[in-house]
Amino acid sequence: MMDNKIKRRQFGKLVLASTAVTTSLGHLGSKASAQTSTIVYGADIVSDALVLKSMDLTSGLVQDLSALTSTLKLKSKERLTGLSAANSSSFTLSSTYKQDKKSNANNLYLLSTSAKTLKISGLGAKDTLESLIVATDGSLLGLLSRNGGSPPFSLAKFDKNGKASILVQFPLPPDWRFSNLTQHPNGTIYATSMQRDGHTRLVRIDLQKRQLVVLKSLRFEDRTLRNDVFSMTCSAAGELHVLSNPVYEENSSVFSTDVSTGSIKKLKPFTVGKISFAL
Repeated sequence: MMDNKIKRRQFGKLVLASTAVTTSLGHLGSKASAQTSTIVYGADIVSDALVLKSMDLTSGLVQDLSALTSTLKLKSKERLTGLSAANSSSFTLSSTYKQDKKSNANNLYLLSTSAKTLKISGLGAKDTLESLIVATDGSLLGLLSRNGGSPPFSLAKFDKNGKASILVQFPLPPDWRFSNLTQHPNGTIYATSMQRDGHTRLVRIDLQKRQLVVLKSLRFEDRTLRNDVFSMTCSAAGELHVLSNPVYEENSSVFSTDVSTGSIKKLKPFTVGKISFAL
């Protein structure tokens, strides 16, 4: 089946992200070691505390890295929305929470030798940051819901102070849900989308050509996923992985993902909310 392409004048808003964040990104790191790494990092918010872990996908060994987050003070019912790893001691995370009855608030957490919290500015009262990545060029890319987690969605960039900028340069369908941004080492940006039929689809965002390319529906054991995955990440070797629980097991698991077919294959259980490889 040929890819479906959605061009600029057909739908909503898409925002090009280009501003470098210099405070915590360190994502250039040691690329040689990353190429052969089987370590995936995971994070979650448990009892209003930020939990950070790593897991070796070969052995299944899990290590607790939460010492890096021990000084952070989270708001009640804060929801984790993004994780991007530079290495075992440098991370960028995002969250959203209800500030009051009429407005939402969003945070960036920058973890390295110290932990820093940035409250995101420049957004509307109902805007929530639903996904975040550190791009291969060092910039921060985020998917924003303009309506408290519901469509419409757009892309945004964030400067080193956490200020968001929404540039109307590339459209997203206004009635689709989007989440789970990730980027291939070659620069290709992927995300997941859900339409009215309830299927979870893999999409490719081409910022230069200003096209949203719909790829395949994600499938597990020949069944289309009816719920979105929890997180998606790409390894330094270019392999796409998702965090999901398609058959409602006790724990979520990391799955390898075949971009050409949309098929996902279970690798190891991992009790986190977001995952990231270090690029």
